[in-house]
Amino acid sequence: MWRKKMDKHLSTSSDAEKLACEVLNALQNSDKVILDFSSTEVITPSFVNTFVFTLCEKIPFDQLRSRCELAHRNTFVLAAFSSAISRFNRGIRLSGQLLEPA
Repeated sequence: MWRKKMDKHLSTSSDAEKLACEVLNALQNSDKVILDFSSTEVITPSFVNTFVFTLCEKIPFDQLRSRCELAHRNTFVLAAFSSAISRFNRGIRLSGQLLEPA
């Protein structure tokens, strides 16, 4: 099991990309990843969209759901993740993930 305590403020897409890479690496070596949001007071759409979209591009959502736990999440963290997952499911992507027209 791999565990990481999240920062108080989660706001930049670059930090989200770094975290997504850490989680992807951890999932290669561990059955379970736990992200502890007990200290998190701010999480921006930019952060959570980049984090969720990056992971969902690499790993099927059902596998993420079963192997990645969002521990001690409060209502605004849960709402932010739910919104990002909904956006991804509706086809919204990061600019670097968009397919170029043929």
